[in-house]
Amino acid sequence: MRHNRKIKSFDYQTARHEFKNGLFFDANENHRQWVKIDWRRLKNLHLYPDDEGQELKSKLAAYHGSLGLKTENIYLGSGGIEIIRLIIKTFRQPGRQLTTFNPSYAFYDIAAGREKVVINKLNLRADFSINLRELQKNIAQTNILFICSPNNPTGNLLIDKTMLAEILNFYHGLLVVDEAYIDFAGEKKSLIKYIKQYDNLLVLRTFSKAWGLAGIRVGYAVGHEKIITALNQQRNPYNLSRLSQAIAIQALEQKNGLKRNLKENKILKEELLKELKKLGFSPQNTAANFIILKTNHADGLYRRLGHNGIVVRHLANDKKLPGIIRISVNSRANNRKLIATLRQFNAAKA
Repeated sequence: MRHNRKIKSFDYQTARHEFKNGLFFDANENHRQWVKIDWRRLKNLHLYPDDEGQELKSKLAAYHGSLGLKTENIYLGSGGIEIIRLIIKTFRQPGRQLTTFNPSYAFYDIAAGREKVVINKLNLRADFSINLRELQKNIAQTNILFICSPNNPTGNLLIDKTMLAEILNFYHGLLVVDEAYIDFAGEKKSLIKYIKQYDNLLVLRTFSKAWGLAGIRVGYAVGHEKIITALNQQRNPYNLSRLSQAIAIQALEQKNGLKRNLKENKILKEELLKELKKLGFSPQNTAANFIILKTNHADGLYRRLGHNGIVVRHLANDKKLPGIIRISVNSRANNRKLIATLRQFNAAKA
């Protein structure tokens, strides 16, 4: 089943619009800032930043060294949100649609609405996988296709190299694969390596999740030079600050720190899953840094946690996810506070 309509523009609402203070388990941030920053290197803030971000692009090309990327293959943006909207603004065409899936990242809908683009939403299967036959039947009017993998909020990998080849065999518009959480799934799962094989593939990455730098707002897109050139022609000048570029550059020099953080996150997630199961919940593991929890008391649980200083994401507005709470992995101490509050919730409900 598909939903084909023009989305009205609306604000991006999060749990923090309702609960502004507390321990945040709602936005899938890293549980700590692990990147070590040498503040002595942050100089010349009285000057505008490098408008093209050449040093950061060179560092990113080196980080993805085996792929042979050039700086011309990389677009730098102020977080994934800016890049998503710019993609839609740049490649929208009269009479054509943007296709994405339900459930998936809400901002695709929002950005399409703000750019007055018709969105074609296809339901994922019950196991949250893509129905390729349904996609092929309903993509004729599409020129932008978004696939979030690992998917937010379901946490599963939606696309691999086999599916990539199958989709691009019948679809010839722009395919955007949003890999904001791919570090947690493993770099080998990334589709960046195929951007030279497919000139209509664009892969999105971010420093906001595994790198623990959501506050600096740095994201990037990797694709064919013609796509990157088109994006650069539409972006605002100086869209990425000197401060943000400098911190991202330092982060890329700390790859071993990233490995340690990913290992720590995996351990913390396994511990959290175990404790939730002890409380009688049935949490679903994911390929990302969050879990999803289904309960018959989702609204009450969300509010009880929020009023006790534990802010989680309630996916109440998504009909495909009834009774689902999304919980980001946090520090061990904060995870224990979450478990203690859930224990109190169970006791009050008994």
